[in-house]
This record gives sequence, C-alpha cells and structure tokens, in this order.
Amino acid sequence: MPASPIQFGATIGRLRLDPPPDPEAAAAHCERLIRIPQAATSAVGDELAGWLGDDNARLLTAWRPAVLAIEDERLRRFALIALSQSLRPSSRWLVDSVKVTADPHRVPIPLAHSPRRWARQIARDYEAELAAFEAARNPARPPMSARAAPARPR
Repeated sequence: MPASPIQFGATIGRLRLDPPPDPEAAAAHCERLIRIPQAATSAVGDELAGWLGDDNARLLTAWRPAVLAIEDERLRRFALIALSQSLRPSSRWLVDSVKVTADPHRVPIPLAHSPRRWARQIARDYEAELAAFEAARNPARPPMSARAAPARPR
C-alpha cells in the first residue's frame, strides 16, 4: 500500500489517468477480495491496530497481500485506493476531524463494509469523469466563444 501521502497521491493520479478498462468489473473484483477471511493475528503494527481495532487489523492483514498480488497494475491501483479509502471510516478517527485525532469512545465500523462502498464510488466517479470528458471533446453545440458573432445591423 502507498507508504506516504505523496505515494498515495501518485497512486490516485495514476488511477485517474490510467484506470481499469471496466470500472464496474474492478469494483466486482474488490467485492470478491473482501470475502477473504481475516487472518488469525494482526501484522499491521500496534499503532495501526489500535486505530482499527483487532478485527479490522486482522482483515487488513489478510487483504493487503491479496491486493498487492493483483498482477494487473490498473486493477491493483483501483483495489489499493478502495481499501485505503476504507481505513478512515473503519478506524477510531474522530469524525469530521481533518487532523489525525483519535476518538477514544468510537467503536470502528467493520472494515468488511467499507471497501464495497468505496469501490462502487470510485467506479461511479470514473464513469462521471469519462462522460464529462467525452462531452467536452464532442460538444453537441460549440460554446458561445467558439461561434461566430452575429452580424450587427448597420
């Protein structure tokens, strides 16, 4: 998984510039990945396990190698972003906080619920971006600035 914010941003950029050919199939692939059962023990490190809770940490331990093993680079990026986006809502992150702040009373939602939602959201976002790009490339009517100005009466 991306190790730094810069790597994460680069992965998002590459996903947007070179997405999987079929985003819906990519989302379906992510849904199959989340059927992998959680590992017996967590291998994500104590700090991250504290943020996620034990069950979510064991799920991440099981899913991470499966995502990293995806051979198709575009599909792997898609799955990485879907899984990465799932971690915040499935942690003790303080709701509405921009800064890294733990809510000591928050019980993390099960990680198993989030990747499906984020994979579908990423697929919808890509489809919307593609439609906007196609509309910009092939406008039904040229914008006013591109049309000839009407002749002024003399």
